Amino acid sequence: MRLAIGICAALLLGGAIGEAPAQTAPNTSRTPGRAAPPPSPGTAPPLGTYVGTANGACRIWVPGIVTGAVEWTGGCRNGLAEGPGTATWPSAQGAVATTGNFRNGALNGAGSRANADGGRYEGAFTMTMPHGPGVYVAANGQRYEGPFVWGAPNGIGRVTFPNGDRFEGGVVNGMGDGQGIYTWANGDRYEGNQTAGYPDGQGRFVSGNQVFEGTWTRGCYYGAGGTRIAVVRPMAECR
Repeated sequence: MRLAIGICAALLLGGAIGEAPAQTAPNTSRTPGRAAPPPSPGTAPPLGTYVGTANGACRIWVPGIVTGAVEWTGGCRNGLAEGPGTATWPSAQGAVATTGNFRNGALNGAGSRANADGGRYEGAFTMTMPHGPGVYVAANGQRYEGPFVWGAPNGIGRVTFPNGDRFEGGVVNGMGDGQGIYTWANGDRYEGNQTAGYPDGQGRFVSGNQVFEGTWTRGCYYGAGGTRIAVVRPMAECR
């Protein structure tokens, strides 16, 4: 269930449900607490620079640090990329290709980005970065739909996983954070607060005819009568 979405590449990584509920004595040395409020996503744009094409005829604004030349298929005006085209530049993970209507060397508005790992983003751009509403589909078919802030999923989003699981709710810097609903392919369901991708704070987990409702601590629930359950993490960690 833990939701992790890479910030720069906008990758989605999913997990599975933790161990089944176990009836054991609760650990009284650990008191569940209220979930901390999610951190506010950064509003400042990332560092970047104008990078020239191999022939030096045109420059393009590229976020981050790029050590090689940029390939550009469109036109130029005053030495800057202008109009529709595709800019491709090297990165640590391989080539990144960004397509859209460039102005003054940068992509601002609708566009798409293809990563070397097979992932693809379509949506809004600002300063050649995914920023605004968009959709990212990873190579394995995992899909995130919702707002992006400087390349990272932030806001109320929806995730569908290749195994049939799905999540809808708050996302902060690529992690499930705040109120949300996670539904497993087998019908199990958690609804409530999350912190950094874990059930944390007030929440309700339903598995078949069993209901566990109350305060959670990073995926661990301690109920009345010695009931103990772990969601997302190994049961041994809920002590």
